[in-house]
Amino acid sequence: MKNSNKLIIIFVVMCSIGLLIEVIKRDKPIATNCRREDKPVCPKGVITVIDGGRLCNKIFEYVSVWAISRSYGLVPYVPNVILYVLRRLFTHLSIPPISKLVESLGNCSKINHNTLNKPNNDVTHLEVTARKTSGSEYPFVLRKYIILVDSIVPLVGELKEEFKYQPVYINIAQARLQRARAIMNDKHGNREVTLLLLI
Repeated sequence: MKNSNKLIIIFVVMCSIGLLIEVIKRDKPIATNCRREDKPVCPKGVITVIDGGRLCNKIFEYVSVWAISRSYGLVPYVPNVILYVLRRLFTHLSIPPISKLVESLGNCSKINHNTLNKPNNDVTHLEVTARKTSGSEYPFVLRKYIILVDSIVPLVGELKEEFKYQPVYINIAQARLQRARAIMNDKHGNREVTLLLLI
C-alpha cells in the first residue's frame, strides 16, 4: 500500500511538471472564463451649468458652479465656451472644461449629452439638491443666466484668488490710472491720490 501511494504521488508530480512545461512553451495565453468586463463607473457629485449670455452672465454662471462645488463638495465642470471667454481675461481658473468629463466617461449612461443639457429645476431647495447630487451619478445642472448670490457672497474672499486678471489687463489699468493721476496733478496741483491697483 505504501508503494502504491508513492507511485500515485510520483505520477501526480510528473503530470503537474509536464503540464507546467506545456503552459510555459505556449505562445498564446490560456483562455479562461475568469475574466469579467468592468462596468463603466459614472462619477458622482458632478455639477455644471448651461451656458448662456455674454461676459457678465458667463462670470456668474462660472461662479455659481464654483460656489456650490466648494460649499457641498461637488465636482465642478463648466462648458468649454465659458472657459474660452473667461481665460482670455483671468489666469487662475480652476474648474476644468466639461469636455474633460465627457472624454473620461466611456459608456456611462447617466451622464451624457441629454443629462448635461437638462437643468435641475429645483434650485429653491439648493442644499437638498446639492446633497442628493453628492451621492448620485446624475449631474446637477444649473440653468443658464443663474446667479446664486446667497452661495457666492460667503466665499468672496476665496473668489479673489480664483479671478486673477491677465497681466496685460493689469498693465493697461495701471497705465490709465497713472495717466489720470498726471492729468489731475496738472489741473489741480500735486495732491495725494491713491492709485487703485488691480491684482
